[in-house]
Amino acid sequence: DRLYSERSKAELQVAGFEIIANLLHTFCEAVELVAHGSTHLREKAKLILRLLPQGDAVVAEPSRYQRLLCVTDQVAGMTDSYALEMHRRLQGGLP
Repeated sequence: DRLYSERSKAELQVAGFEIIANLLHTFCEAVELVAHGSTHLREKAKLILRLLPQGDAVVAEPSRYQRLLCVTDQVAGMTDSYALEMHRRLQGGLP
């Protein structure tokens, strides 16, 4: 029984790591595409950034470091359930 509990806990933690990694990758890539990417890639990136609490205002940060720090701060501030919901939306799941 304890082994099953430990395995379930590990599975949840691994899933959490994957969700956070996906959110960071997606939002950081989007903020850089909006800041410097080609025109056809910017539209999707702008839509992705609208999902963040600060929206595409993140792009207004003057340096790449500050933009990425802002994204990291917003992802770190998400509750577990909100991060999971955001991950699902980014993967194509509808609310």
